[in-house]
Amino acid sequence: MERALVRDEKAVISRASGIPIHTQFRAHLLRRIERGELHKGQKLPSEREYADQLGVSLAPIRQAILDLVKEGYLHRTRGRGTFVQEAKVDEKIAILSSFTQSMRAKGLDPDIHIRFRGLVTADPVIGDALRTQERKLLLIRRLASVEGEPAALLDAFLSPQTFPKILHADLAEDS
Repeated sequence: MERALVRDEKAVISRASGIPIHTQFRAHLLRRIERGELHKGQKLPSEREYADQLGVSLAPIRQAILDLVKEGYLHRTRGRGTFVQEAKVDEKIAILSSFTQSMRAKGLDPDIHIRFRGLVTADPVIGDALRTQERKLLLIRRLASVEGEPAALLDAFLSPQTFPKILHADLAEDS
């Protein structure tokens, strides 16, 4: 499987582009992670395999991988290799802030009130949609108003392991 991964990388480097090799390779790996082509826990080929296959020195490959490790997309285990890390997610995820932003962009005055925030028993349908086996999920139920009139009831189900700090975050401010 690793050899196939390396072969897939053959066309990622363009020496004529003027973009540093490590930047091109980092961007390519990141795209593959974000698209799900490289999945959580998957072992990457060695730096040497990437360098040999791409016809570049080890330094830019190593730099790209180190950058992605620092950014939380990859993790290294001594003696085992480099693996894809769980998807990096910001604590104030976009789904919790898009309503207010879109209303303000339209020149309207939005308001959000948290109606409920806590752990609930996971409904199997929601668990399947989130691809989780967790028994408890964090539910955040918010009432969104525009110009003082109720406009939407917004439910967000989140993994408490993925979002440990969101239970106590101020979600109304930037929602």
